[in-house]
Amino acid sequence: MNQLIETKINQSNLRSNAKERLLSELTKIYILTQSMGWSLTYEEALIEGVDDFNSLKLK
Repeated sequence: MNQLIETKINQSNLRSNAKERLLSELTKIYILTQSMGWSLTYEEALIEGVDDFNSLKLK
């Protein structure tokens, strides 16, 4: 059953949609932290701009 579900997911655009959504939400969090004078880190790496999200190895 799990193999069938994984196959269906791989055949769809679900993963790419989820990654796009994640990047969108992270961008919102980044903008919020900047407006409050805070900094945002991910796995001990300082996020200095929205472009930094593209270089992250998101799980």
